Amino acid sequence: MAWRRLHPAAIAVWASGVIGGLALPILFFLLIGRAGSIGLAAFAGGVAVIGSAIRWSRFWYRLDDRALHLRGGLLQQWERTIQLARIQSVDVVQKLTHRAFGVVELRIEVVGGQSTEAPLVALLPDEATRLRALLASDLAEEDEASEPPLVRMRPRDLLVAGLTGGRVAVVAAMAGWAFQLLPEGTLVVNLDRLVGTERTNLETVLLIVGALLGASVLISLVTTVVVYWGFTARRRDDRLVITRGLLQTRRSVIPLGRVQAIRIEENLVRRVFGLASIRVLTAGYGKESGDQQQASMLVPVADRERCLEIAEAVVGSDGLREVDLRPAPTRALVRRLVLASIVGVAALILGLVFPEGARIATLPVLPVAVGFAYLSWRALGHEVLAAHVVARSGALQRRTTVAALANLQHLILHRSPTQRPFSLASLTLAIPKASAAVVDVDDDVAEERFDELAARLSGTR
Repeated sequence: MAWRRLHPAAIAVWASGVIGGLALPILFFLLIGRAGSIGLAAFAGGVAVIGSAIRWSRFWYRLDDRALHLRGGLLQQWERTIQLARIQSVDVVQKLTHRAFGVVELRIEVVGGQSTEAPLVALLPDEATRLRALLASDLAEEDEASEPPLVRMRPRDLLVAGLTGGRVAVVAAMAGWAFQLLPEGTLVVNLDRLVGTERTNLETVLLIVGALLGASVLISLVTTVVVYWGFTARRRDDRLVITRGLLQTRRSVIPLGRVQAIRIEENLVRRVFGLASIRVLTAGYGKESGDQQQASMLVPVADRERCLEIAEAVVGSDGLREVDLRPAPTRALVRRLVLASIVGVAALILGLVFPEGARIATLPVLPVAVGFAYLSWRALGHEVLAAHVVARSGALQRRTTVAALANLQHLILHRSPTQRPFSLASLTLAIPKASAAVVDVDDDVAEERFDELAARLSGTR
């Protein structure tokens, strides 16, 4: 194949990405009436379009029998070669900008890559289909569904996923960002207007907390609907085909042989209602690619028993639902309670040094630390199956990782200074792009598990 350019719509795709990244700050300055905001927005848009046009004119790609070749750059020219044997996944993505121009994007991920190695951001659908078949022939999927979907998210399922997901961290980040950018005193004045002068301090705190929680639920709902709308996961022979997205549609094909592990996740809210989600961990998406969290989702939310059933189908282990995980010993709870008490008492001592307002704020530290220690201990558990290792941990977000022994790269047995007095140890099982940890088990159990897994690992290899 001769050297080819992307579709000219790539200019709009790249420019929209740059402008989209600047949209929130520009909108913020427009709302507060800063002088020159309109000029700044026009200048940023012009630079984005011109820069994208130059980038398109210098970007070329070519495919031969062994590799995909890319080259580009103006001042600093570059050329990249990607061997076809190292390609892990080729995903088809279509954002709003792509739809407007009738094009799609191919995102090519390779084994061990830290980011998307080759984003071909604008191709005609026929060209994308042809390239995808040549780049990864083993990832091609049939157009006709041969069996019912493994997972299909209905609108009410998305509603449940959004309501039980939570985005408190996102809201906190937005609040901090606004506090930094708003003029000094503006945030305080607006809060005074919201709260009023007749409310007590307790009522003020409850109002602010309620507003943050409401914003968290709203953001979670919107994000879930936009990202996972039309979510469908099918198993076709030895592959998983996942389709999702509202504003940005995406189709991913994951060969089951490339699945390194699966992870069942349950936060506090979902545990109350017996719900969970499942992620598939593969070596194809880099941690810095921005796609790992969304593309790895196999079940956004479902009944826990259904999640275990799907997990069995993916990892090929029929006894996963009947597994009784070995809990952590009581000494592990004592260790965590001792550490939590040290933290809580230290906070109380510091509170005595500061004024009364700060002293009150340190009072909840001890009970919160103790509760967190208890929850984290209750979550611990592990078991070694015939071909898999199951490890569970996490206090607020309980994670159960099921990793195939064939995918283990190495084992680490370690004892921290706080574990040694309680005769405890931990075992880390490293797999590509992830790890599973058996935490706070008896010394003799840790040694036994280490020897057993090391022997299996050596025998497999």
